[in-house]
Amino acid sequence: MKLLLLVIAQIFRAIVAEDRHLVVYKSPAEIYSECRQYLGYHGQRPLYYPPEPCENYCGAVLSRLWDFPRGTLEMIRGTRYFNYSVPAEEYLGRCEQCIQRVRDTVPLWDQCRRVDAHYECYVQNASVNFDRMYYFLKTPLQHRRVARDCVDILQVKDCQLGEIVREGLLARPEGRCLVRCFLIREKLYSEAIGVDWFRAVMESNQARDHREVRERARHCVARLQREFSDRCTLAARIGAECFGEGFWKVIEGSFKGVTSY
Repeated sequence: MKLLLLVIAQIFRAIVAEDRHLVVYKSPAEIYSECRQYLGYHGQRPLYYPPEPCENYCGAVLSRLWDFPRGTLEMIRGTRYFNYSVPAEEYLGRCEQCIQRVRDTVPLWDQCRRVDAHYECYVQNASVNFDRMYYFLKTPLQHRRVARDCVDILQVKDCQLGEIVREGLLARPEGRCLVRCFLIREKLYSEAIGVDWFRAVMESNQARDHREVRERARHCVARLQREFSDRCTLAARIGAECFGEGFWKVIEGSFKGVTSY
């Protein structure tokens, strides 16, 4: 019995270690500690002290919250870092109104001040979960690296990849297997564990309506599992039909990015 428990514990540790190799979790406290080092500020800032210049901006960039083209924070992703004392819809409504005022009054080029103003919108009726660990969304570059890994693992030649991308990833068996590899490497899906709904919702930027999204996606996956037995086809169709159009564009764009290396 002891031997069995030891084996189970070793397997669990191996799974956790492998999971953390590709999936990153950080707390806001760790993010701000990194930012203080990058920006040249000394020591840890007590949480009740005002932030140093551009400290919030650095935190927004590192936590994947800053939308560079629009000069604004990704609101739904940002609110997960806060405990708010009013109902969610009321809190989000107030944030949206406040953020719109920021867009109208703080110039786009002054990004550090813009982030500070956004932050003030969030902390009204809310407090930051500084020590909680959060799942980190991947950057476009990280998605492309995953795609590159899959191209190499499945030994798809670059000239062949160009044809697959032009025809569409679903059109050829090789493309469907690339999608399956991508979802597994991103830790979003496998035959063993199914879909990691939390990560899938976060990566597809559908956190606001996550309950409805998950329910629709579960029905979508169940339907496809009844229709397809081929692993690559099933995974690719799940990626295309169940995660949402936005994330399918991420998958397609990642492989298109690989073709331009």
